[in-house]
Amino acid sequence: MFKKETDNGLCGYQENSMGMAMHIFLEEIPKYLGKCSTGLEVGDVYIPALWQCPLCPSNKKFPVVIFSHGLGGNRTSNSTMCCELASQGFIVASVEHRLPSSTFTQVHHRADECIRVLNVLSSLNDGDEVHNILGGNFDKNMKKQFRDRIDMLRVSVAGHSFGGATAVCTLSKDKRFRVGIILDAWMHPLDEDVYKNTTQPLLMLNMETFQWKANILQMKKLESDLIDRVMITLKGGCHQSVTDFQFIIQSRTIGKLLDIRHDLSPKIAIDVCNKATLGFMRKHLDIADKDTHEDILSGENQHVISGTNVDLT
Repeated sequence: MFKKETDNGLCGYQENSMGMAMHIFLEEIPKYLGKCSTGLEVGDVYIPALWQCPLCPSNKKFPVVIFSHGLGGNRTSNSTMCCELASQGFIVASVEHRLPSSTFTQVHHRADECIRVLNVLSSLNDGDEVHNILGGNFDKNMKKQFRDRIDMLRVSVAGHSFGGATAVCTLSKDKRFRVGIILDAWMHPLDEDVYKNTTQPLLMLNMETFQWKANILQMKKLESDLIDRVMITLKGGCHQSVTDFQFIIQSRTIGKLLDIRHDLSPKIAIDVCNKATLGFMRKHLDIADKDTHEDILSGENQHVISGTNVDLT
């Protein structure tokens, strides 16, 4: 039987993989539109990152963020956000999830993958040998740079859509994760034990056009008078407002047609999402002398509202 929450839980590109979606955006759509227009402006697909660059020489330890992508995405789907977090002094590990069968099984499998990534980072921090199956120049000397440089007491998990559910499930399983960020999360795969066992602070950042009553009611199970649980909604945002897709098509009209952007400019949308994420993590990881962006987290910023825009009556 078709279920609305299953349909809504998928990313905008639904069952397509990132590779298929990129093919559609960058090749098929310009070909189609070329028949009825003079051309289509496509954004840059490069990111400001250096491959296997050495760590900054200092005695500073870096806090950690494990990032979980949405259903149909991959580890590069949220590169804009991950790069910004890294530029602010975080070690960011973006997971490439496998896809077992059922959503219930999958969310626990995904959470276990996030925990395994943190175990690898812990081993690097301890100076242990970690085999890199991708090869390249990440040799023993590079690996030794991470010894005693990873702050294992300041660990967060973040995720988009199904990755949001994954983040909550991860928090419930491993208390080394001190903070959670869920971005327009799809809550349907979570069971009651996950809600009961999640005890960490949590930011629930939703988009104006994606959420629906049943999903928000599940999200509200996480609200607490004793633990900092914040729900805010980005005005003018859509489900892809935290992904790289919104930057690929420069035309506002075409972007809205493809449901990869809404009314808010992609640059403003990602800036607000980044600041909310950084602010909440800094606040709960005790990172001093950095802006916690309380205007956004409190819903006082012009681009956000506190709570939800969804009618729950």
